[in-house]
Amino acid sequence: MPAHFEPPYGQGDSGGRPGSTGDAAFRPARRTVLAALGAALPLSAVLAGCADDGDGAQPDPAVPPRPGDRVLNVVAHHDDDLLFLSPNLIQDLQSGAHVRSMYFVASDYRKYPQYMKDREEGVRQAYALALGRKPSEWRFEPYAAGGVQATLWKLGDNVSILETRIPDGFRKTPLGAERLWALYAENKTIATRPGDTFPEQKVNRDALVRYLHEVVAEYRPTVLNTLDPTADLQGTPDAQGGFHQDHIAVSRLVIFAFEGRPGAPQINYFRDYTIDGAPANLAKAQAKLKAKYFHKYTEHDSDAASNKAYDPWLERLYQVDAAWTGDLVIPLPARLDGAARPAPVIGQAYRVVNRETGLELALPAGPPGSAATVEAASAAASHRVVVQAVRRGWALFSADGLCLEIPAGAREPLRTPAMGTPDLEPHQSVRLHGTAEGGHELVFAHSGLALAVRTEGGTPTLVQASGGAARRWDFRPLA
Repeated sequence: MPAHFEPPYGQGDSGGRPGSTGDAAFRPARRTVLAALGAALPLSAVLAGCADDGDGAQPDPAVPPRPGDRVLNVVAHHDDDLLFLSPNLIQDLQSGAHVRSMYFVASDYRKYPQYMKDREEGVRQAYALALGRKPSEWRFEPYAAGGVQATLWKLGDNVSILETRIPDGFRKTPLGAERLWALYAENKTIATRPGDTFPEQKVNRDALVRYLHEVVAEYRPTVLNTLDPTADLQGTPDAQGGFHQDHIAVSRLVIFAFEGRPGAPQINYFRDYTIDGAPANLAKAQAKLKAKYFHKYTEHDSDAASNKAYDPWLERLYQVDAAWTGDLVIPLPARLDGAARPAPVIGQAYRVVNRETGLELALPAGPPGSAATVEAASAAASHRVVVQAVRRGWALFSADGLCLEIPAGAREPLRTPAMGTPDLEPHQSVRLHGTAEGGHELVFAHSGLALAVRTEGGTPTLVQASGGAARRWDFRPLA
């Protein structure tokens, strides 16, 4: 929702996307189903096999779903599927396929609980219209999976909705706040809102993963659709259209839950707000179909009813592909199956070693403003760097909880990175590019500048990202 999604940082200054893949990389949405996620990251490795004709004009005609298909949509908010999975969603509903949509988040950020209930009703109204059914035919019942309680709504034999009502993350979710982002990034336990069939309950990442596993085991989907896990990693500092942390948290929970899992469904990732800057790629009839059912929903959403900000999304549908993700590394927890992750793991400590010189990044214990340095290998506490997932990328923390940052206003090269009190803005967010084999570039979201080292050591410097060895770093785990 525009009322609470993350807008582009510094809105009104450049409006462009320096340092990002640019409009040339925008691709039409695909009905092609992606292979289930394996161990390889960055995500481009997963997407590399996707067909792409590169014409950038219209999406391929959707492959008609078979009546026996079972589609599971996993999104954050009531309207995410209507905006970013449609018109495929409508075609699935109208084909006779089994369709279940899981909504993780309660719209409790305004006029609670009425606004939340209105949005939930709006989705049911839109689905009923697509199916030619009466909204009064919806029935609900208690549902539980993996120790998590939910409400299961059913419309006939083929269509269902699951709701868990986790509190909304608002525009910006502070590190540690009891919202979905903290659940994903820190395994924080948070309280849901009461549901139609369940009281307030406490859930954490482990519980939601079990919930996803058991829903999939019970429902047996042939395909799972979710949103873009890289939306906050695009652009400098943001891609046009912005992002919402709840969308990203849900899609990364899907990756985490099913990577390398036997019997996992095939997974599609769809871009969300970032399609705002892409060419319109739906035919007029497709866009009209999408708008029809979204506008039925907006009869129950006072924020969206006459909001023109939604119009660009109604003319577009883009699937995440390798051209969009590039060599970005997605922040994820340690793998569930115990396999080594070929990239840093959120919440863990590392020695960060420059590939060209062998020198290590050292983060002093403070005070704020103290310069970071690069030094010979050492067991000193300053060489222990803890990585965490924050909006727009990764944060690199010192032993005393300060965060590596570019000092405010330092966009030009050769400014010295320093330590700061965490504020989670772009000057403290780092995007990781590359692989364990080739090393990683550490690129600040704020400027697109990469962390590099001079041969003689001393203080690290900021240079244009280019892939040279002085700009490449290895993350070596610490116990």
